[in-house]
Amino acid sequence: MIKILTILHTLPSVKSYRTLCFERILPYLRSKTDVHITWLVYQPERLKIESQIDPHTSILDIHDFKNAVEVVQQVKPDIIWVAPTLNLPDYALSLAGKHMNVPVVGELVTELMKQTSKFEVSISYFKMFFESSVPTDVVDGNNKFMRRGKFFLFKYQFV
Repeated sequence: MIKILTILHTLPSVKSYRTLCFERILPYLRSKTDVHITWLVYQPERLKIESQIDPHTSILDIHDFKNAVEVVQQVKPDIIWVAPTLNLPDYALSLAGKHMNVPVVGELVTELMKQTSKFEVSISYFKMFFESSVPTDVVDGNNKFMRRGKFFLFKYQFV
């Protein structure tokens, strides 16, 4: 059996680039061997995870762990799947995998970006830090002052 650990900003039931990758890859892998995938989900608040019926899938909440090394120690994956970006949770899992000699693989989505000055980017990030919501919110009315910034600090501590 191959155990894959990956991280996601939403529940895996929400379509994203990563879930679509796994929808394409898992059938092939499962035709060769048993595969268990563990989704580590990061949201500003604790998740309300319903009972997990699929024996080939697990969902974990980032709030249940102090750091990525603790996650890797508990899950004991054969492979860690993350994006090779500076997204803090992906980066933390990548470092933990390297530290614990677990192979780290992933996908990179390239997007065309317009040329922006460093000043404009800095102002944009500064404004986002004080936003009261995060882009992955699925429930309206959960706005709190500096919610996005507080969540960034939480993710930073996870590294």
